[in-house]
Amino acid sequence: MGSTKATSIAPNGREESPRVPADSVRAELERILHSPPFRGSHRSQDFLRYVVEKALASQLTDLKERHIAVDLFGRPADANLAEDTIVRVSAREVRRRLEQYYSSPEGAGAEWQIHLPAGSYVPEFRHSVRRAETPPAPEANSSASPPLKAGWHPGILRRRWWLLPVVAVLALAAFAAWRRNAASPEASAASQFWQPLLSAGEEVLIGVPHPIVFHPSVRATRESAKRLPPQEIPLQRSLALRPEELTGSDFIEVQDQYVAFGDLIAASNLQAFFALEGKRVKLRLASKVDLADLKETPSVQIGAYTNRWTLELSRNARFRFRYTEDGRACIVDTASPGKQWALPVLTSDGTSDLDYLLITRLLAGSSGQPAILVAGLKQFGTGAGGQLLTDPEQLGRILRGIEDGRWRPSNLQMVLEMRVIGNTPSPPHLVAWHVW
Repeated sequence: MGSTKATSIAPNGREESPRVPADSVRAELERILHSPPFRGSHRSQDFLRYVVEKALASQLTDLKERHIAVDLFGRPADANLAEDTIVRVSAREVRRRLEQYYSSPEGAGAEWQIHLPAGSYVPEFRHSVRRAETPPAPEANSSASPPLKAGWHPGILRRRWWLLPVVAVLALAAFAAWRRNAASPEASAASQFWQPLLSAGEEVLIGVPHPIVFHPSVRATRESAKRLPPQEIPLQRSLALRPEELTGSDFIEVQDQYVAFGDLIAASNLQAFFALEGKRVKLRLASKVDLADLKETPSVQIGAYTNRWTLELSRNARFRFRYTEDGRACIVDTASPGKQWALPVLTSDGTSDLDYLLITRLLAGSSGQPAILVAGLKQFGTGAGGQLLTDPEQLGRILRGIEDGRWRPSNLQMVLEMRVIGNTPSPPHLVAWHVW
């Protein structure tokens, strides 16, 4: 067993005792950067390398939030860091990954450890102090003192016996931390699902759907206001006009201004997920995305009928979005004519007590970049899809239900079903899948 001693760097730029060997720290840095917790996050790698090199060069004044934002992340000098939290988010993620690394067998034996204390961007370099071997016990009935190894004194051994319970507790705590951080089979499966996209580049593009919404005309709004009582608070209100008082010109098509609530849930979950994975996110309306964007950047496309890229990228896939003859949204199985999953009834207000979700992972689709498509027939399924994709345990359980894990090196589609109770979807369950 061993203990560690924190070694900080003094304000005057000189390291305090014991002296930090830069070569040993850099060697440990390289081991960390190539370890599983860091291997898939370029941003975490860049952040840790930056702060370690600055500390070793005694450039501690550079380890301030604004300087890091400008120098490492290319933010403008006058950036509003209250809103742009990239430095703080990156630091939290690095601390989490370091904890995972030092809780693993690979990191536990490091002679020099690198830590990033909470609330600081100045790393600590901790030296692991290892115990010498215990001297052999004297022979029975021998009055001779046991031979002493160089550097030992009998009092040292006696004084250290009290440490044994402490060391045992620390070892148990370290093991518990390792067990918490060790990937479960479900989390491991979820990680493998995301790996092609997360390892493809520094940025991820999220395409957000753009439903067409119809506004009442100015004429209709004014006529309605004449029939309604005045308001102290000017909230929006339904039209107080009969259908026969409206004409086609009273419905004004509005594009690229609205996002459905389920689509918003999916986008929010995915944006937070990528932030924790150290990925920069470009959030755009799908109507503003072109093929050049998809050729340059891996993407997640949200929604189906309101996102042309979901339909375009999956046009040759087995499961596709369609409409039934009576106008209900559905997912069809092109390999089994007549097989489809459809909304139970067609409603004008979009409500439903059942929804279906289609998730498609393309390792290199027509754009040449990895893409994940997530869309329900209604907003309920899309919102549930965003939550599913960012929940490792839930996603992993579904993936492990796919025969022999054949999806890992392949393109994958999953059709999932969920009940909707009071506009809230239940956890989805797998009803069909395909790999190719």
